[in-house]
Amino acid sequence: GPQIHRRTLLLTAYSGPVFFHILFYYCQALVYGTTFQHTASQILAFTLITLHFAKRIFETIFVHVFYRLTVSFYSLYLYLFHYWLLSGVFMAYYIYYPGTCSSSISLLSSALETEETSLYFLSAVWIFAELSNFETHLILANLRIRYPRPIPKGYGFDLVSCPNYFFELLAWTVITLITRSLASLLFLIAAGLHMWRKAARKHEMYKKEFGSQYPKYRKVLIPYVK
Repeated sequence: GPQIHRRTLLLTAYSGPVFFHILFYYCQALVYGTTFQHTASQILAFTLITLHFAKRIFETIFVHVFYRLTVSFYSLYLYLFHYWLLSGVFMAYYIYYPGTCSSSISLLSSALETEETSLYFLSAVWIFAELSNFETHLILANLRIRYPRPIPKGYGFDLVSCPNYFFELLAWTVITLITRSLASLLFLIAAGLHMWRKAARKHEMYKKEFGSQYPKYRKVLIPYVK
């Protein structure tokens, strides 16, 4: 069927959340019919989410190496639903809603909203997760230009088959804790299930490809657990 270049697909998908988060954050009167002062949590969430997708765009252009250059055009609709609607419109609308605590289900004490120490700590964890995710992408990119392909090793790969997914889930968990929003939680669950399926397939592929040479202690996604 009709095909689309994988790089074009990803760039299209990742640009959507950046646009919608900027729109909902800055165009308050247009979206919510009023203007208001964002909370510290909303400001931090906006910064981290836009940086996350800016990093993804950068990696798609300069880092990622693709085995298959094209995918089915049908994949575009799935990516647009996941990124433009779920992590874009849905998350942005509720995260930046005026009086966010009353428009979301609180997952932690409301003290998190005003406790700067908590926000600093969560920001540090997010930075660690994003830098770690970037490092694993560099390792994968270097492996994909080598033939025959060796067993992935190094940062995170000695514990799980897909540390890139693990670190990304950690980053989105931090954003969920910062926003305490049901919208963030639902996206975290959806993204987690999607990445788990992909990690499980890749784990089985590695075991089939490398056989007895593939480390038996290596988990699929979560170190020491599964």
